[in-house]
Amino acid sequence: MFSFSVCMIAKNESKNIGKCIDSIMPLVKCFEGSEVVVVDTGSTDDTAEIAKSKGAVLYNYEWTGNFAKARNYACSKAVNDYILSVDCDEFLEDFSTELADKFMKTVMANPGKIGMSTIASTYVQNGEELKSRDKIGRFYDRKVYSFLGDIHENLRTIDRDGENGYFDLPLSFDHVGYDTPELRKSKAERNKELLLKELNDNPDDPYVLFQIGKCCIAMEDYKEGTDYYEQVMEQTINPELSYIQDMMVSYGYGLMAQKRFPDALCLEGVTDLFCGNADYMFMMGLIYMNNALFDDAIAAFLKATKAKIYSVEGVNSFKAYYNIGVIEEVRGNILKAKDFYKKCGVYGPANDRLKALG
Repeated sequence: MFSFSVCMIAKNESKNIGKCIDSIMPLVKCFEGSEVVVVDTGSTDDTAEIAKSKGAVLYNYEWTGNFAKARNYACSKAVNDYILSVDCDEFLEDFSTELADKFMKTVMANPGKIGMSTIASTYVQNGEELKSRDKIGRFYDRKVYSFLGDIHENLRTIDRDGENGYFDLPLSFDHVGYDTPELRKSKAERNKELLLKELNDNPDDPYVLFQIGKCCIAMEDYKEGTDYYEQVMEQTINPELSYIQDMMVSYGYGLMAQKRFPDALCLEGVTDLFCGNADYMFMMGLIYMNNALFDDAIAAFLKATKAKIYSVEGVNSFKAYYNIGVIEEVRGNILKAKDFYKKCGVYGPANDRLKALG
């Protein structure tokens, strides 16, 4: 019999936890013996009462500032070995009995591996609403894996020396936790302080260095952020790791934010390693544009439209086509520009250019 435990840690999440549990409970009820475990880490609102009213098993935990320890505590209270870790501000999308069946079959076909859920986030950056979809390890067998890290914790084999295995879990969640620039910045400041403490214990850990760099970028300290990324790049790294791909894209944008456009061309040297990532190729297109290398920019944007891996919505379609249209318009190739703008569908900036061009 297949069963699993949803494990969540919560503090003052009364705004989200009810909706979160409501979204996941239909999946839980499809499998006898499955459950939702909520560990409250010191709420002063009615988070605990809402969780219990929604059918969750509730435990209390004294917060120590270490997210991995809290998640592992929640895992220890589960009745099942299969664990699905969910955050309170994430809501399961599009539940169906067919999805439940696919979920079970996928898990059973991948024993001993980490299931990567899709987390969809909407946020505003530079006045534009962006949507991203990221793969994050959330489903695992607690006999094989546990969480490690004070913050931005990630799953590692229990012996810490084993190799992680991964598979795509057919579950997608809508994430609402970082929907304003101010909130993202305040959380980045908090996270950076915790990560710096963790770095004292693990001074060369590439994942910790990456996360600190990412916090700096979110705080708009682009110089410090790219400096941390460069410390990671000095090590031997696996380009197939999702966080490494994320870092390389962020590194390029960080250099551009500093107006270091010629320096950003250094990323040409590793394009072969990341050309299957649309976010990376789109970023390379912007780097080429800012260096007035327009033919190279168009080639990069077209490669982005063919790449299978992407995070930010549109980098492999309308955003890439829009930038090609801008290049062709600047060159005076109005008919070509219109053709690419039309490929953008309902994308507002492209339609504005079409109206302007008549």
